[in-house]
Amino acid sequence: MPAKKKNILIFTILICLAVLAGVFFPAVKSAYYKHKMNGLDEYKSYSAGNLTVSLRDVSEAGLNGSTRLDVYIVDNDNNSVKYAGQGRLDYYDDFTPYTEFIENDGGFAVRFVNKNSDYEVELEI
Repeated sequence: MPAKKKNILIFTILICLAVLAGVFFPAVKSAYYKHKMNGLDEYKSYSAGNLTVSLRDVSEAGLNGSTRLDVYIVDNDNNSVKYAGQGRLDYYDDFTPYTEFIENDGGFAVRFVNKNSDYEVELEI
């Protein structure tokens, strides 16, 4: 096979692979996160419209006085799952941390309120 035709064939195959990866990679990523999320205990969730924000406990052994939570967004129409971030709640004798779900323009925010600070994980929809 002449070098020019071989290069065109290789280039065509690479383009096809790139297109297929762009189509199938989000589905594979969603399936991975769905599997991972379903293997964790749910801490708290919030639903609005066709979306659910789910907080899942990922605390490791030996972590005392705090809880680590992964944040997932579930599209209830097609059951796709996206990982959105992680938060941490630290417990004290005189304060119990908590989470809030806040709807804003274009999405949600999950606020993690601790004794001396609070921070938000922004979720764009």
